[in-house]
Amino acid sequence: MPVVAGLIGGFAPARGHGDKEALARAACLDKNDATRGISGQPVGEHATGRPAAYDYEVGLHLILLSAWTLASDVTNHALDSAHFGRHHSRQKGDAMEDESHNGNFGKLHAVHTAALARHLIACRRACDGDLDLFLVLTIIGERTFTPRNVPDEMSFADFRDGTVKSVTPAAINLQSISDYSGIPRETVRRKIEALIAKGWVERNDRRHVTATDAANSSLLQLTESAVRYLRETQAAMQAYGPV
Repeated sequence: MPVVAGLIGGFAPARGHGDKEALARAACLDKNDATRGISGQPVGEHATGRPAAYDYEVGLHLILLSAWTLASDVTNHALDSAHFGRHHSRQKGDAMEDESHNGNFGKLHAVHTAALARHLIACRRACDGDLDLFLVLTIIGERTFTPRNVPDEMSFADFRDGTVKSVTPAAINLQSISDYSGIPRETVRRKIEALIAKGWVERNDRRHVTATDAANSSLLQLTESAVRYLRETQAAMQAYGPV
């Protein structure tokens, strides 16, 4: 396909029945057209001054275009078949997954909800009852300490006693936080100012914000709450099976 596309140059018609009909008409030129050439001038005579070989080149382009269209149809049919196969396999896999869903999902869901509620209460308490403040801080913290940049092996002690400066942060600013969270921009601005006042967030000259070591040490109890939440969820999945 790339070879044919290269031969016909920038000529890239839209695919459709109209193109096929035009190709059919071009392929069925009567004898007079064949002697006069596609341009309408007798072969070898061009009012535009184009060489006689022009008709041959245009005819060759039509032949190549016809081959390209046929190849495209075959390719599209193959792709459609492959897509159907993948879609069918995915549907079959989803059905098998549905059939094998954990019979203890109710227990697992209840345990998870209870653990999550306890953790969210701890989060609200740590942020003086302001869950939006906690959410803005969490988003900043995630960009400061992104999964992509965190070392493969880091223990809880390493996390607790280390510094956020050891990990390269991903850039984020006020507008990005608002867009991502759905929190109004002005509300995010106020939360960032409050977090800076607490010393939990700092802002650089480019208006990017990052979490600080002070946030890590001040919110150590919240980190321990997160560890309890993860352990309770992990224990529930071991007891009742995966989702």
